[in-house]
Amino acid sequence: MASQSVCLEIPPDPRHIGIVRRQVAACASRAGMGSRALIDVQVAVSDAVTNAILHAEAERERVRVDAQSVGDELVVRVREGGTGTAEQPNYPVLGPRLSMIAALAQVLGVRRCEGGATELSMRFAIGRG
Repeated sequence: MASQSVCLEIPPDPRHIGIVRRQVAACASRAGMGSRALIDVQVAVSDAVTNAILHAEAERERVRVDAQSVGDELVVRVREGGTGTAEQPNYPVLGPRLSMIAALAQVLGVRRCEGGATELSMRFAIGRG
């Protein structure tokens, strides 16, 4: 099956979470992911975007979501455009949302990007469910 991808950039507004969740799920479905696995992707993406919105600094920042099927995996990256704050120089290693994402994704990565933004990357098997 041909590679599928979606790239979204949203303001840090919770009203956009559902839009992102549906777009990423549609991408995963087009790549051949089954309905049970799609539920895991939707929950993980919702939590990751929520986390990014909570950590974004004001409305001037954007949250970027990229999803792409790569071989038999769906790779999703959620990046907030923040620079960090003095009160929270590093996010908790596994807070409640990150724990849920880690339980749902095959692989979860968290990295600090240049300029202080944080990116979560998640990998899901396309062929399961």
